[in-house]
Amino acid sequence: MDNHSVQNTVSITEAKASGGADSNAASGNNGKALKPTRGLLKPVLLLLMVAMIATGWGFQVELQSWLQARGFFQEQARLAHLEQQLRQSDQQFKLISDQLAVHRERLLQAEQFGSQLTPVNESLGGLEKRIDQIELGLKRQQSGAQVLAVRQLLFVAEQQLRLVNDRSLALQA
Repeated sequence: MDNHSVQNTVSITEAKASGGADSNAASGNNGKALKPTRGLLKPVLLLLMVAMIATGWGFQVELQSWLQARGFFQEQARLAHLEQQLRQSDQQFKLISDQLAVHRERLLQAEQFGSQLTPVNESLGGLEKRIDQIELGLKRQQSGAQVLAVRQLLFVAEQQLRLVNDRSLALQA
């Protein structure tokens, strides 16, 4: 019920009470009829107040369930979910930070190894040049030895041909 209906009920009750007092005064009963009307007014008002409170409480429960159905009271659940995601993100961030620190250490070690490899690479370059020179010298020696072997074979063939006059042995040589 709203305030307007309560006021109407109160004014009707007051009107009955005043009308009853006027009729009692006219009939000569000075206050006997007034007592039952006043005694009835208090329980009616109490009953109206209880009805208003019950209606308000019912409306509140219905409104709350309607709002919950549309997701208005899910802030606590959303907040708890966001807090959980934040904790997980913090843990992942810490893991990533730890891994980053390990990778930085490895990078520093790699840079140190790289700086140590520079002189080794330079000396390897020098060794490669020397190996190329040695291979070139060996090829020259081999070609010289081959020329010498050919000369010697030709000399033996010539000797066979002159001394023994054997053409077949000279051709084989």
